[in-house]
Amino acid sequence: MSEREASEREAGFTRVRQPLDRLLRYWKSPPAREVGRVVDAWASIVGPAVASHTTVVSLRDGVLTVKVDDPAWATELRWLEPDIRERLNAAGAAPVIASIKFRVRLDDDRQ
Repeated sequence: MSEREASEREAGFTRVRQPLDRLLRYWKSPPAREVGRVVDAWASIVGPAVASHTTVVSLRDGVLTVKVDDPAWATELRWLEPDIRERLNAAGAAPVIASIKFRVRLDDDRQ
């Protein structure tokens, strides 16, 4: 990618990032870049087995909300929440995460 293409691409991201950040501020969420760092770090923090059953949904007022595809996983993760929270905060992935809420949301294709 040429310098010009890279510059144009960054300009496009900036145009999208600014209104998105305003919306996130309205929702009391950190900037998109910081939320993205949490999403990117999630799999390496929790490992591939847990990551395959979870999806980071939101980060708002220090509360990270994670969708879990099975009640058993949600129960296990609630027990592990202090350790996961500590590792996320130590990784500096985002502003301090005060708590993690695990919400069971079964996929539509699941019986």
